[in-house]
Amino acid sequence: SRTPEVVDIVMTGSGKATLFRNGQAFQLTWQRKATDTLIQLTGADGQLFPLKPGTTFIEIVGSSTTLEQKATDWRFTFQIP
Repeated sequence: SRTPEVVDIVMTGSGKATLFRNGQAFQLTWQRKATDTLIQLTGADGQLFPLKPGTTFIEIVGSSTTLEQKATDWRFTFQIP
């Protein structure tokens, strides 16, 4: 039997984000000023990036996670931290 691994991530500050929508990838910045505020996504122009109505899935990866892109294929290799 495996013991579940629990990772405590404090999601405040800012960092890089990649958003996939309508067959396109957008390089954004995420920001969260405090733990009681929402995460905001902004574009290169500093403006809030609009999400589409409906369900949004978010995956948080460690800073050691690598990204490989070949043509239309994207591969994130998850690593912690």
